[in-house]
Amino acid sequence: MYTNYRMPLKSLFFKLLIIALFLFPGRGYADIPYQLVYLKNYSSPDGLPSSRVNYLMQDSKGFIWLATDKGVSRFDGQHFKNFTSADGLENNECFRIAEDNYHRIFFYCNNYRVCYYENGLIHKLNS
Repeated sequence: MYTNYRMPLKSLFFKLLIIALFLFPGRGYADIPYQLVYLKNYSSPDGLPSSRVNYLMQDSKGFIWLATDKGVSRFDGQHFKNFTSADGLENNECFRIAEDNYHRIFFYCNNYRVCYYENGLIHKLNS
């Protein structure tokens, strides 16, 4: 009579392997040294137009865009460049920012209108 011992041995091997991995997980992330992280809080004295930020996003060029209740800001890591209705925004209070495949930055404003930033200027979206 022929008995197949391969399947039970194979199954036993995998069970022992899984148990060994749980019992001896290795050092894992224990090698990574503890690092103290310093965070800076930006506000109006730093150039942000308002401390009320509705939305933020990072574009494909690395700029961080912030939609506030007093305009839109572009942050390069050190300085803020602010845009308001005087620069072409439909409304100073913006709620959402998005980037398209052509690297244009779109702003959804309080009056349900959309405008976009391209080549250093803000353009109104044609209706």
